[in-house]
Amino acid sequence: MNAEQKQLSKDNIVQANPTKDFFVYMLTRDIELEDAILELLDNCVDSIVRQIGKIDGEKPYAGYQAEITFNNKQFCIEDNCGGIPLDVAKNYAFMMGGTLSENANTNRGLLGAYGIGMKRAIFKIGQTATVVSKHGDTGFQVNINDKWLKKRNWDLRLTVSNEVMSHSGTKITVSNLSSKAKTACYMGEQGGFPRLCDKISRHFAYIIAKGFRIIVNKREIKPKPILFQWVNQATGRKKTGIAPYIFQANYEDVEIEVIVGLYRELPNTAELDQELKYGTMSFENAGCTVICNDRVVLYADKTAVTGWGFATAPSYQPLFVAIAGVVHFRSRNPLSLPMTTTHGVDVNSAVYQRAIVHLQEGLDVFTRFTYQWQNYAIRTEMAKAIKTVDIAEIKNLANDNALLGKWINMRNHKGMSDVHIFWPKLIEPNPNIDPTVITFAKPDSEIEEITEYLFEQPDYLLTPSDIGDICFREILSKARKNYEW
Repeated sequence: MNAEQKQLSKDNIVQANPTKDFFVYMLTRDIELEDAILELLDNCVDSIVRQIGKIDGEKPYAGYQAEITFNNKQFCIEDNCGGIPLDVAKNYAFMMGGTLSENANTNRGLLGAYGIGMKRAIFKIGQTATVVSKHGDTGFQVNINDKWLKKRNWDLRLTVSNEVMSHSGTKITVSNLSSKAKTACYMGEQGGFPRLCDKISRHFAYIIAKGFRIIVNKREIKPKPILFQWVNQATGRKKTGIAPYIFQANYEDVEIEVIVGLYRELPNTAELDQELKYGTMSFENAGCTVICNDRVVLYADKTAVTGWGFATAPSYQPLFVAIAGVVHFRSRNPLSLPMTTTHGVDVNSAVYQRAIVHLQEGLDVFTRFTYQWQNYAIRTEMAKAIKTVDIAEIKNLANDNALLGKWINMRNHKGMSDVHIFWPKLIEPNPNIDPTVITFAKPDSEIEEITEYLFEQPDYLLTPSDIGDICFREILSKARKNYEW
């Protein structure tokens, strides 16, 4: 190839590199500010995993913490989770999208798979940031600013220094906040950032319960785990009661666990009446939750994403307010988990498709149970025996209470191995023992007439169900007197 041909070949090169502005815009547009902060917390957890290896025991994260502080000028997150190794910082941590090769898997931890969490979070919050980290005896500092954003070169300068921190950990300080972050941080500083704190308490509930501390503006976040009802109801030689449906299996390198049960008492007629008329019921904890490696990625969903209104499971409605479900995926390789780059649920992944069938199976069990008891009231002696237990206790209780359910074990089932299913033996209503619920609808004007007839001063705090109960007792009393006569 002569010089002219080489020049012509050079002139015909098309520039296909992404611009930084476009990349940053696309990186941050589909994530909320609170979720960006959750991704920074994911990085803290991954640092712990890189440091201690396999996560075992009841409190594997004990002694580790992340502290978040912010105002309308600056956001900061600092942890003591082991820091970022220098080779990881140089070759992986600051790349705009990490390598997906299996060789890089040891650097991922349990939650980060795509290598964009820290960068996306920083750019969502602001355009200027300082990242300092210390791992063992080696520390470094990296600065990101608006000048870097304007350059075509994507490289960042790393300064090695052992004095950046006094302990092994990472500190990220973001300034030059975006307008949305500035407003949110100002409002959060005034009101404690309740939405962020609530998300952390739910999405990191199991990680916090295992010893990890998260502090937001000097307020330690307490976990809000999902609890299930468990009750033994003795009836002669048999035992029935309330116990969750449990499914456990392995698919390739992912462990699957599905639990569906009741987290609160079934709604009574008065509660449903009030909901229909005034919308007073709380559905915050009802529905199905998806967890990946102890991190909640979808909380209390009530749509077809988690099986509602699909196959045998009915669509969600207020009658099912007591039902909660959990599907937990665990894997050493985060790429195998059914997560998107924004920590949403990848509903099309093979492992999720297999799990959702059994989530629907559990929903079918408890929606049928709810329908069975719809016209009855749970008997008092059983209600007194109900206790709530967390996910960690469920398996032990199921193993120790075989009369409350039956374990079905299979080697292989629809491409899954080591399959174990616990079918609960739920108590059924007895018309001779359990009270029947009487329900009917009448115009408000007629209910007001009855109220004024019963009381000299109408008690408007009474619900329609209360009025119906009083009327029934009045007629029953008269009927009994007439019978005695």
